[in-house]
Order: sequence, then structure tokens, then C-alpha cells
Amino acid sequence: MAGPGVLLNTFLIGFCLRVILGYGDTEIPWTGALMIGAALSPTDPGEVLGILKGLGSSIRFNTLLEGESMINGGMSLLFYQIFNSLTKMDFHN
Repeated sequence: MAGPGVLLNTFLIGFCLRVILGYGDTEIPWTGALMIGAALSPTDPGEVLGILKGLGSSIRFNTLLEGESMINGGMSLLFYQIFNSLTKMDFHN
């Protein structure tokens, strides 16, 4: 779920920037809004893991959450790089 979740969140944040907050092409292009969305999308389970360890959750469950967090960060970086490349292509054309 990490890839689709991060991608969905990226597009939702980009949509909010462009449509709901009303930033136009002169302020933030779509690719720029999606770059911001990709940067803000990954979650950090640091506090959640601390609480769960205090409650006695299993090591396997904690490892699963840590792995999910790493995949989220990696997917976010990948999407950021893709939209960054698209932004550069827009400026060169």
C-alpha cells in the first residue's frame, strides 16, 4: 500500500494547492504542486512506534511499521524526482 497511498496523497495535496487554495500557473505549476505534495506525503511513525513499544507490541509488528515508513519515504523521493524532472522539461520547452 505504500506506493499507491503516497501517490494518492501526493495528488490530493497538489489538487488542494491548485484548486482549493487557488494557486495558478504563474504561482505554482501543476508539476510544482505535485512536487510539494510528494515532499509532504510520507508519514513518520516515530511517535507511534514509541507508544506501541511502551504498550508491549510485538517486534514483528514494529518492524513492519518501520519497513512501511522506509518504503513511504523511498516512494516519496521517487515521485519528487519524477515531478522535478517534468518541471525541468516544462521550463526547457
